[in-house]
Amino acid sequence: MIGMDATAMSPAPPSSSEDVLLRALSDRGWHFKDMDRIRGLIKDQLSLPNSVCTVDSIESELLNMDLRSIGGKCLPEPSVLRKTPHLQGPMVLQVCSSRDISRSCLDGASGNSGSRRLLRLELTDGHSRITAIEYSHVPSVPHDVIPGTKVQLRNKAYICSGILCLNEKVIAILGGIVQSLYEEWKMKRKYLDVSRHTLGLSQENASSCPPPFEKLDIRARVERTGATKGKYCSSGTTEFSGSASNEIRQSLAAKGECSSLNRTSELQKINASVDSATDDRKLLHTVGENKDKPTCSSARSKGVA
Repeated sequence: MIGMDATAMSPAPPSSSEDVLLRALSDRGWHFKDMDRIRGLIKDQLSLPNSVCTVDSIESELLNMDLRSIGGKCLPEPSVLRKTPHLQGPMVLQVCSSRDISRSCLDGASGNSGSRRLLRLELTDGHSRITAIEYSHVPSVPHDVIPGTKVQLRNKAYICSGILCLNEKVIAILGGIVQSLYEEWKMKRKYLDVSRHTLGLSQENASSCPPPFEKLDIRARVERTGATKGKYCSSGTTEFSGSASNEIRQSLAAKGECSSLNRTSELQKINASVDSATDDRKLLHTVGENKDKPTCSSARSKGVA
């Protein structure tokens, strides 16, 4: 019993400097998937002569490392993220991309829209991603954040429909440059500037020149109009009857063409009367000829006589 009391009263073994530094990094929001790699980084700094290994010195090295290779998972899954009301900091994340969605992609990338901007950031813990929106202006966040930059979420960051809402009390820029991501971002920006400059020149040339000449083809317009009208009335041979005729009369009267329709109807009646008279005349002429010609039977009787 006395031995047990002595064991209970004995002080805990002193923590190593590695554990102290790891605990301090964890309190700042760092999450690691390979603790042995971070321990090796701390040992390398401790082994250097005349060097002071502190949390700040370790963090400055971590800022230049890709979180996708050292980061531990701390963000919820996308399916759970929509049901999550907030994220509790501190939490260190890495910027994947940034864009001012209040401006066009063709606007100048180096221009600053001031407090009227609306930044959209893609953040990652190395495993999952989350979209963040500048809910209120954050002066500490630059207009064009380089991918690979580390940010720290502080306090309670609210989530709305799976989107993280940022304000100046929630986010802080830690910095850092991941060389591979920086080179890729630099190349994309270079080609974007070239395409934007080319587009600007083409727009300037287009604005300085008159518009191209377009020939006014009246004949094609008249033919199209005549083809449309030809569905309803032809060159004096189409008959109008029933409700379709009434609708056509109304449409033509609305266009001021009812008089032409009346003339067409009159022409049809005149042509019909002329055709009927011609047929009657032909019929009478045929009957008269038949009366003058002797029939075969009468001719045969005269021959016999």
